[in-house]
Amino acid sequence: MSAFVTGVPAVKAAYLENIPLGRVGTPADIAGAAVFLASDDAAWISGITLFVDGASLTMRYPDVAKILAGQS
Repeated sequence: MSAFVTGVPAVKAAYLENIPLGRVGTPADIAGAAVFLASDDAAWISGITLFVDGASLTMRYPDVAKILAGQS
């Protein structure tokens, strides 16, 4: 999925518009969350969904079909 999103410029732009933090995530973003959850700082955490998504779930996903229909 990420290859498709990043491979079609119009789709990538539409996705980036909907990420409040304004950029795609990196492996370091995911690693930071994983390291935290594996650390003693997370010892009291029990059963949670941790979204590491740049707050993109707070926005709408672009209509990819409409975007692709407008491309030649």
